[in-house]
Amino acid sequence: MRLHFHLKNHRSVDSSDGFNDTLILKIGSHAHYNFAFTAEGLYNVTLTASGILNEGSQTLSTSDPATFLFGVNAVPEPSAFALIAGGMTLGFAAMRRRRS
Repeated sequence: MRLHFHLKNHRSVDSSDGFNDTLILKIGSHAHYNFAFTAEGLYNVTLTASGILNEGSQTLSTSDPATFLFGVNAVPEPSAFALIAGGMTLGFAAMRRRRS
């Protein structure tokens, strides 16, 4: 399994290298994360956050770890929906033909 997420207009972060990546956000900004998983299953993702005072080396604060549970299922391809709709159409046509 490989975990991958990115911030809009920022670089991507993924777990292929051990997931020791750092994201830097400007003061007063916020970000939305998008997660992508490569396989179905249940995943625990633990995140922490910290702040550095005035771009120095002094850590201002570090959050407690927050763990999120993700349940991942496969999403059918659009062609699967087309196949289902086609099968239903043929079944409906066959029913109408039997009635007449």
